[in-house]
Amino acid sequence: MKSPILIFFAILLLPIFILFSQETKDEPSSIKNVDDKQSIKDDSSNQKQDTKDKDSSKTSKTNSTFQSNWFTSKVGEGFTITSDDGESLMNIRIRGQMRSTSRIVPEDKQREGTTFEIRRLRMINRGKIKGDEWHYNVQLGFAERDQEIDKDVPLRDAIITYNGFNRIKFSFGQMKVPFNRQRLISSGALQLPDRSIVNGELNLDRDVGIQAFSNDLFGLSNKFSINLGVFGGDGRNRTAQGPGLLTISKLTYYPLGNFLRNRLAGVDDELLAESDFARERSPKIAIGFAGAYNKNTNRERSTFGTQYRFAKFDYTHYASDIMLKWMGFTFLTEFISRKANLPYQERNINNQIQREYSRSTYGYFVQTSYLFENNWELTARWGEYKPWDGTNPNVKYGREIGAGVSYYFSKHNLKWQADYFKLNGDPALTIGSYEIRSQLQLFY
Repeated sequence: MKSPILIFFAILLLPIFILFSQETKDEPSSIKNVDDKQSIKDDSSNQKQDTKDKDSSKTSKTNSTFQSNWFTSKVGEGFTITSDDGESLMNIRIRGQMRSTSRIVPEDKQREGTTFEIRRLRMINRGKIKGDEWHYNVQLGFAERDQEIDKDVPLRDAIITYNGFNRIKFSFGQMKVPFNRQRLISSGALQLPDRSIVNGELNLDRDVGIQAFSNDLFGLSNKFSINLGVFGGDGRNRTAQGPGLLTISKLTYYPLGNFLRNRLAGVDDELLAESDFARERSPKIAIGFAGAYNKNTNRERSTFGTQYRFAKFDYTHYASDIMLKWMGFTFLTEFISRKANLPYQERNINNQIQREYSRSTYGYFVQTSYLFENNWELTARWGEYKPWDGTNPNVKYGREIGAGVSYYFSKHNLKWQADYFKLNGDPALTIGSYEIRSQLQLFY
């Protein structure tokens, strides 16, 4: 992990080095309304005034990548560099989560204990090029659990988005698959230290592909949004070894209007955060439906999980969700399903019949909370997942019930959270186990 850490700090310090290694002007000019008479001085000061204005204007545009007008640094917004002409912007943010976890197992004391870890350590570099026409987003993860067990690659997101049309946008690259809502919500914008076990079992994680989406479908007063995507179907940082694609569509209905707030920097987007910091005066509701089909995948959970030795399955996915926010109150519920076309596949290997099972499950959870005006929040959650009939006999149910408390020093940018959960589903345990988590997050 030494090399990724060095890369992390190199990328972090590069824009600052570039900024201060260039000659800066005494006063920043405005983004678009700069007057020709206020242009920077050209080296050839003896030329005519009109010639000097033209040359200096050209110089400003040519050097806009290196001579930034603005450099800002603020908790919750990160480091932002804006070009001289205001057409390009780069924003860098860093997020870390420090967590302690205590597990209580009354039936097996050997499995009890307390651990400390850096649960997540992320760097996000996002920005725009040519005004709002092109956006990009790159996210790297450096903590141990930020990467897959069998693939030590820190890349999580690498997205280019074209924003040139009025009501539709296109994204290309590696990104979150637009499926269930809690997975789309950033792990930095949760009300508890982590997502539901239902999400952990049934989400579609990230993949490489193309997505078309609109937050105002057909211009119907911000009542509908849609996501359509085609992906490789093998998950993040992987290349398909055979034919097969993941196709997906998601439709969201906002009966009282879309409450999505697009911001280049920040996790305070109301639709992509679980807490109601806006304390909506009127109820805001989002009702989502999603369907996906992953053909010929060789991974146990469709786009992630154990990779099969020889088996490949076709998985059909469904999800529905409801989110409500009103005056500090938040309610979120989801139903998710994953079902394979076959229960198992067999192959004769060294004169022995080998069998590999698919993993077909479904689950649901309910989560509710209230944010007090003094920035304390109480949250409760119940959820469970179960296997469909005819799937892997080793897959058992999972159930969680618990509650947590959060204190927001600066919204999701600086917060402390703790929760207590009872977990069931381990076949070796009759009464289950208990988990206590405490976490501090800084999102600069």
